[in-house]
Amino acid sequence: MSTVTATAYAPTAGPLETASLASNAGPQPDARHLDGRPKSSRLARARGFSDVLLHCFEVTSAFLKWTFTRASTCETSEIEEMFSSLSSRGIRIPDVVEVRDYLLRYPEMTDVVALVCDLASEHFGAGTQLSLEVYHDPEMDDEYLTLHVRQQRYEQHIMKKIEDLWKACGPYLADTSGWLLLTTDFAPPI
Repeated sequence: MSTVTATAYAPTAGPLETASLASNAGPQPDARHLDGRPKSSRLARARGFSDVLLHCFEVTSAFLKWTFTRASTCETSEIEEMFSSLSSRGIRIPDVVEVRDYLLRYPEMTDVVALVCDLASEHFGAGTQLSLEVYHDPEMDDEYLTLHVRQQRYEQHIMKKIEDLWKACGPYLADTSGWLLLTTDFAPPI
């Protein structure tokens, strides 16, 4: 019985591991690659292959992390731009952090929220306060954005105006995973 020693090589590094294998075959010739490294056994090649797979996994993980961070940064800047635009129109956001977190979880909502807020601002005019908030449903584990329409003296047909605007805006929410409710709580402006 003879013992064969095999060494696995990484593509650009030196030897990774040496393995001794028992063999019933007679003495083995000293087989070498053209570059002078010894030819390895299947076990050593498998170990080398698993090292390559591990390296590929690490590279892929790093790329995905970089891509997510880059996308998150772009989404954050878009959200901040939207907040600035809403603020310039007089639209309140009482808890900016909470609304930002919601929009980061549902980034496709950013454009829809901006559109609905702009249309609501035009539709209701200067005497109306709009407030963008995250509503937490106490009966179920659910939350969604709410755009509250508030007036000092509520118009007689305020609900009709809200419904008319909702009919125009509702289709934009069809392809989003988040939700936005346009409503009033009949509270005075804050």
